[in-house]
Amino acid sequence: MAMTHEIDRPSKGVTSMQRHKMAASTTIFAGALVITNADGLLTPLVPGEDVQFAGVAMENQVSGATGTTYCQVARNGRHLLPVTDLALENVGDELFGLEDDVLLLEGDLDDDSESFCPKVGVIADFETASKVWVDISSGVSAPVVSEEIEPEE
Repeated sequence: MAMTHEIDRPSKGVTSMQRHKMAASTTIFAGALVITNADGLLTPLVPGEDVQFAGVAMENQVSGATGTTYCQVARNGRHLLPVTDLALENVGDELFGLEDDVLLLEGDLDDDSESFCPKVGVIADFETASKVWVDISSGVSAPVVSEEIEPEE
């Protein structure tokens, strides 16, 4: 289910931030996994043919009908993200996005969604069976389209 409020996600090692232009009439919550759509505009993560994983939203933003709003996104680092029923043995496995707050292992994707769910990153460390640290560096594929931002210390 799509996020309905912001989530304070712990993160480590974020060194690349960017402001992405959002799609018109879109709401993005802090902590959401986000993509760029076929038009290169930022939206919450949904599977699709021409989507590219952009990173983790670092702020709440609501864009109007004109689509002139930008959202700050972390493009790298390790983020504590929700998962279902994983174990220490899953460290190193790739995770794919099904929604802005739903991640699956490749083997958990059905044939229809496998080619449309973007890779989000690799499990870098195990926290619990329901939360793992994910290095998103290998998942981010959206091009840099606006100014880089210095991460806050």
